[in-house]
Amino acid sequence: MHVVNASVARIAWPMPAGGAARRGETRQALLLRLDTGTGIVGIGEAAPLPGWSSETLDEAEVALRRAGSSLISTPLVAEVPPLLSHAPGPRQGRTDLPASVQFAVETALRDAWCQMTATGFAKSLGDARELTA
Repeated sequence: MHVVNASVARIAWPMPAGGAARRGETRQALLLRLDTGTGIVGIGEAAPLPGWSSETLDEAEVALRRAGSSLISTPLVAEVPPLLSHAPGPRQGRTDLPASVQFAVETALRDAWCQMTATGFAKSLGDARELTA
């Protein structure tokens, strides 16, 4: 099984006034959708925070579209997908991606893997020994 399509969509939702960093504005983010063509779809979110993140939403969108395109034909294997910064092979050390984009890619790949293996997302983040028990 492998990724056959990657798409990026902008989403927005109102943020109520009050609370930490909430001024009644609209919050925006990007959704990465990795489709295997078999009914398994991995979803990841990139949500750079204005004033905090080093990348803007527009910059994240360009990087996420590029990263998504590079994932087409990526096989989903039986092992837990490693974080990109620890992945073997060509993606090893992918710290060139903005943080929000790296999070979206890692989350979408892991989401698809969890569906493929019927493993809970939280469990996939635990100790590897727990996955084989």
